[in-house]
Amino acid sequence: MSEDGTSNRLLGTSGAQNGDPEGEPVQTESITASRRSDRARAPELTPMTNSSAWKYDQAAIYMQEGLDHSKFAYHPRTREAVEAYKTVNSVWLNLVDITAGIVLMILAFFEEPAVCPTCTNINATAIVEILCLLATHIHTFYYFRWKGKAVFKEKKLIIKMILTVEMLIEAIVVLGRQDTHLRFMRSFRPIFIIDNKFAKGIKRVLYEMVQSLPPVIEILVLLITFITTFAVMGYYLFGTQRVDPYTQDSHNWYFYSFQDSWVNLFILLTTANYPDVMMPAYRDSRWAALFFVIYLMFALYFLGNLLLAAVYSNFNTKEKDKFGRLFIHRRQGLRKAFEVVGGTEKGHLDYEVFQGIVSAYTGKSQFEIVCMFKTMERDGNNGVDLESWFNFYEVSLYRWREDRGHSSGLFCSVELYPPTIMPFFVVLNRVVTHRFFEYFIDFCIVVNAAFLIAEAALTTDDNKDHHAIADYEQVFITIYTLEAVMKICGIGFYGYFSKGFNIFDFIIVAVSLLGQAVEKRTIYVTILRPFRLFRLFKLRKSFNQILSAMFNIIPRLGRFVLAMIEKK
Repeated sequence: MSEDGTSNRLLGTSGAQNGDPEGEPVQTESITASRRSDRARAPELTPMTNSSAWKYDQAAIYMQEGLDHSKFAYHPRTREAVEAYKTVNSVWLNLVDITAGIVLMILAFFEEPAVCPTCTNINATAIVEILCLLATHIHTFYYFRWKGKAVFKEKKLIIKMILTVEMLIEAIVVLGRQDTHLRFMRSFRPIFIIDNKFAKGIKRVLYEMVQSLPPVIEILVLLITFITTFAVMGYYLFGTQRVDPYTQDSHNWYFYSFQDSWVNLFILLTTANYPDVMMPAYRDSRWAALFFVIYLMFALYFLGNLLLAAVYSNFNTKEKDKFGRLFIHRRQGLRKAFEVVGGTEKGHLDYEVFQGIVSAYTGKSQFEIVCMFKTMERDGNNGVDLESWFNFYEVSLYRWREDRGHSSGLFCSVELYPPTIMPFFVVLNRVVTHRFFEYFIDFCIVVNAAFLIAEAALTTDDNKDHHAIADYEQVFITIYTLEAVMKICGIGFYGYFSKGFNIFDFIIVAVSLLGQAVEKRTIYVTILRPFRLFRLFKLRKSFNQILSAMFNIIPRLGRFVLAMIEKK
C-alpha cells in the first residue's frame, strides 16, 4: 500500500478509532472552537527547562493526559511534579494499588460472617487490612507531590481518603479490642479496585450508569404507581370472595391484604406466579381474567419494555456523549504536544522531533518509530503535519514486524532452505493456498458432519457397541492432520498461527487426536469428538464475523459483570 493511501485511510478512520469506536460523527463546530481556544492558550514552559528532552517529556505528558481524559489544568510544570506524575501513572504503582484492592476484597472470605468467629484469626486479617490500606496511600502521596494543594479540589480523591482513614480506624479498633463489630465500611472496599488505571473501563461504565439513572427513575415511579393502583383494586375485588366449595377457604390468599396484593402483582411482572395468581379469582368469576389481561398488557408489555428502552437509550446517549468529549480532549492533548515541540512554527514535525516524542511517550524501538513516521508522513514532505498527527493514538496501536521471508508464504526465511528441497516447499505453498484445496477441505467437513450426526441418530441400545460409521473417523482425522501439517509447512508457523481461525482449527484437530488416543480407555473422552462440528464455521465468512463479534463482546461484557459484582 502506498504512503498516500495509508495516510488517507488513517484520516478516514480517525473518528472511529481515536476515541469513538462506534464511528459516531463529532460536531465540526466543537472541534473548531477547541482549536481556537487551544491557540489562545498555548502551553507555557518554565524558563529553566527549555531543553529538547524536557520538551519531549512535556509533549508526552500532554498526550497521556489527552488519552486519559485528565484535566490540563493539573499539567505538571516542574521537575518534581513531572517525576511524581510519571510515578502515579507507572505500571508498578498501579499494580501495587490494584493488588491491595484485590486482597482487601479477598479478606471478606476470611472474616465474619463468611466464617465462624472461632475460625477467624482477627490479628492476621486486621494486620493485612492495615497494610493494604497503607499501600493504597502510596498512590495518594504521589498525587500530593504532583498536584500540590490543588489535590483538595479533587472530590473523588478526598472521598477516597476519608473512606481509607475510616477503614484504618476500624481495623485498628478491631485489632485493639480483639473482637469484631458491625463494620459497614467494608462495603466500600470495591472502590480501591474501581479507582485504578487498569479498571478505567469499569469506572466509565459505573459512571455512565449513574448518569443514566434520572430518566429511568421517572419510568420506575410510573411503573410502581401503576402496580400500586392495581394492587388496591385487586385487594377490594378479590380480597374477600365466597367460600370455595372444594377447599372451604373463604379468602383469596394472593390478595388477602394490600401487602400481599402488591407483592404478588409485582411478582406477576416476571410471570413467575402466572397463572396461579389468577385462578382463584377466575374460578369465582370469568370476568376477573380481564383484570389480569389489562395489567399484564400495560405493566409487563408496555411499561416493562419502555423501562428497558429508556435504560438502553439513556446509556447509549451518555456513551456517545462521552466518546465525543474523549475525541475532542484527545485532539487537544495532541495539539498541545504539537505546539510544545515547535510544530506550529514549522508546520510539521521532522523525524528527529517525532522520534523524541514517541520515545518519551511509548518507548518503542527504532524500527517501530520509523514505521510510524512513514505511515503518518503525508505528501513526502519529510514531516508529520498536524492533521496526520491527530492519528497518532491509532497508529501507535499498530504492530510492526520485519519481513524476513514470511511474505513469500514459505516455512521459514528463503535463505534457510536447502536448494534441493526449495522447489518442494514452493509447490506446497501453491497447493495449500489454492482455492480448490479449501473447497476439498470444506467438502470433507460437511461429509464428516453428516457421518457424525448419522452415528448419533442411528445408535441404539442394540448397536451401541457397533462402530461401523465411527470407523470412518480415522479417515477424516487423518485428512485434517495432513491439512494442518501441509499448511504449516507451506505457509510457515507465523503464517499459519497468525490467523485466529487456524489456531481454532489446530485445537480442534488436537482434541480429535486426543479423543482417538484415549477413546478405548474411557468413554467420557468421546464427548470431545463433536467439537469437530465447529469447523463448519469455516464455510461462510458471515459465520466468522459472528464469532469475531462474540469474541469482541466478551471483554465488554466482562466489564459489566465486574461492575455488577462490585456494586453487590
